[in-house]
Amino acid sequence: MAKESKNTIIVAIISAVSAVVIALITTFGTILFAAPGVEIVKDDLKGISDLKKEMNLQEIKKELERISDFKLAYLPVGTIVASLLSPSLFADEVGDTYPYNPKESKWILADAQTEIATSQYGKLLDKQFTPDLRGMFLRGMNVKGGADPNNNRKVGIPQDDDFKKHSHIIGETWYNEGTRGERYEQDTGPVKKGNFRTLEEGGDETRPKNVAVYFYIKIN
Repeated sequence: MAKESKNTIIVAIISAVSAVVIALITTFGTILFAAPGVEIVKDDLKGISDLKKEMNLQEIKKELERISDFKLAYLPVGTIVASLLSPSLFADEVGDTYPYNPKESKWILADAQTEIATSQYGKLLDKQFTPDLRGMFLRGMNVKGGADPNNNRKVGIPQDDDFKKHSHIIGETWYNEGTRGERYEQDTGPVKKGNFRTLEEGGDETRPKNVAVYFYIKIN
């Protein structure tokens, strides 16, 4: 009986030692296998840290400008944008020269003042000047029946001021011949019975509330 107990104890010790050895081998192998990956991650982190130290605010600004220019490059020729920047400031922000160079400038003020026949826009649409958008509101083309009742419009061609056709009913009214259009309600003075014309009211044009902007058009 004592001999069997002794054998049992020996087997248990051997099993425990074997388990420890297997665990050590497994752990060491895992560390050894993962070491290259760890080193790569460490190198990447170090590189990012070094890059962060080297880059100053000016370089970051240049990178953002490069990304911005990259996006603007995908806008097609003929695109119109509104801006609060004057022509010289706008040209500086988009990397253009000012005054404009029709062969190289990407954007130009849509004021019909500069010949752009040699630009991509000029060649594509056979145009010598941009549309004159000074003082203008933009209106969508009447494609497949829109709100504009004029079906014969062409792109870039202005449309004159107008009122929708309407009428007012004004009956015969007593008015004073000596004043223009003012009603006369007293019993004395020269009066005449006839058609009544109102006084002129309003300004120099018909317009909604608005904010002034610059319109730029992409020509290259």
